[in-house]
Amino acid sequence: MLNGTSIWAKGWFRVLLLLLAGARLVHAQAPVDSFAARGLLTGSAGTVAGSNVGATVEPDEPRHGGKAPSRSMWIRWQAPASGLVKFEVEAQDFDVLLGVYRLKAGAPAALKSLEKVAQNDDGRRERAAEVEFGTRAGEYYEIAIDGFARSSGAFVLKWQLEALDAVVPVIINGPADQSYRLGNRVVLFYAVEDADDVKLHWFFNDIELEDQEGLTLVLPSLTEAQVGQYRLRVDVDRVRFFTEPVEVQLTTEGDAGTLARNKPEDAMESPLVGSAWVGPVVRRGAAPAGDGVSRGYSGSQVFNTVYAGRDPAEPVHCGRGTGASYWFAYVPPAAGTLSVDTVGSSFDTVLAVYTYELPYLGYASLRNVECDDNSGPDGTSSRLRFAAQSDRPYLVVVDGVNGAKGRARLNYLLETNLVPVLVAPRVISTSKDRVVPVGMPVSLSAEVEGSPPLTFRWLVSGSTAVVTTNALLDLGPAVPAFGGTYRLEVANAVGSVTSAPVAVTVWSSPVLTHEAAGGLMLRYHAAGPALVALEATPDLTQPWSPWTTGEAGVGGLVQLPVDPAITNKLFWRLNPAADAP
Repeated sequence: MLNGTSIWAKGWFRVLLLLLAGARLVHAQAPVDSFAARGLLTGSAGTVAGSNVGATVEPDEPRHGGKAPSRSMWIRWQAPASGLVKFEVEAQDFDVLLGVYRLKAGAPAALKSLEKVAQNDDGRRERAAEVEFGTRAGEYYEIAIDGFARSSGAFVLKWQLEALDAVVPVIINGPADQSYRLGNRVVLFYAVEDADDVKLHWFFNDIELEDQEGLTLVLPSLTEAQVGQYRLRVDVDRVRFFTEPVEVQLTTEGDAGTLARNKPEDAMESPLVGSAWVGPVVRRGAAPAGDGVSRGYSGSQVFNTVYAGRDPAEPVHCGRGTGASYWFAYVPPAAGTLSVDTVGSSFDTVLAVYTYELPYLGYASLRNVECDDNSGPDGTSSRLRFAAQSDRPYLVVVDGVNGAKGRARLNYLLETNLVPVLVAPRVISTSKDRVVPVGMPVSLSAEVEGSPPLTFRWLVSGSTAVVTTNALLDLGPAVPAFGGTYRLEVANAVGSVTSAPVAVTVWSSPVLTHEAAGGLMLRYHAAGPALVALEATPDLTQPWSPWTTGEAGVGGLVQLPVDPAITNKLFWRLNPAADAP
């Protein structure tokens, strides 16, 4: 799919190729399939013709024009001077891609050593791609000409260098196209070499943004009106050029890699997937499983078609779509009825849905599912419904009537036909055993799963069951009677399950009392499964030792007689075997 209106007629193109085969090209080498065998171009300007018919892809080859390589041809150019160069490739019968690279300093001359300088898919004319970038005198640049989606044919490569006294900055890295949620903070940044003495200006859809003149653009809270393409204009000396644009879209799914695209093959590389389905190219990662929204049952994608075009081979969607189309790939996570509409779009839309079988071989593989024009409530938006199959790939295309373009909002809702599958209850985890002093609040809980409705009962040793409305048992301040073991019983229509025991031990600080007969009595509570040891020491600076005249932890009230004649001076303490929470 290509931008603009073609100025190339096939007959004129053939005449041009014949002229180019003459004296102007005697000195020039044609691009070749092998990177290692590439020839060298020199000079400040020139033209060379070639063809990528039958070309192949080599290991470690980069993505030319940001697209998967398929039929690439290579040539090398050495800059005779520093300045600004423009490379342009024009094709006869295919969608051409252009990539420019340089070898990393000190690295071997291999494909894996390339770093991107500039790239382009669709230029300003049909079947054309063009780039502009700053050069350094004597530096070598690797040029790749490829065909989108394995397309091929004859092409012409042109270049023109404008030598400058000033140093033209080189764009070495830029932001990636991405989707954001409404209100997200968006930060766009270009990395530039030699950015001194230059002026920078940010543009949004060809409109210059006021007071945005740095390498970084920040959108504090993204709105629908800010959806579109952003790029940086670089002004140096007497020339100016633009960086590659970055596209910003809105999504309710939260998947940054899900994008609507100008070509169906591009949309297939960034789909909304509700399962582990793998399309014609390997997806970076499927949307996470979970609730309906995150799995793709319902949502919206907002994008801008201001730079969209139409491939001449593309179907006329619903007999009306002749404007500029954007494609959205969607794989339903379950079978059901899918409703799709463009309500909220800023232009008169046409909506169509296609499916296909693998392998995808272009527009000929598309099978029409449904299409609509103007069934929306406002008379310009589109709306349709169809029976969607689980894990089947669908392509939803939004086009404009009579060349209309603008901000598109694609809304989708999947009403599933699934019969719910009941899941038996399961206890995933419970609270740890508790050893607590009297008066400390005690609560027990568990993490459970299972189909609702669920019922909960806490079974306590030596006591009746306690029924709760959920998996939480709040006992309140601890008293000795709370000591014991607790188990949670969870039940639903499928069955029931009981958790492992949770031990609760309650203890109180020891108290020394004077009996009527003149003796002394040490009393404390220690109730529950855990051992609470009684320890004593004659001096707080000395170690504690077990007090062996009585047993602790047997449950209930413990009373130990104390003979003052034997225990002249002692300090006592209770030391739980398990730490109190």
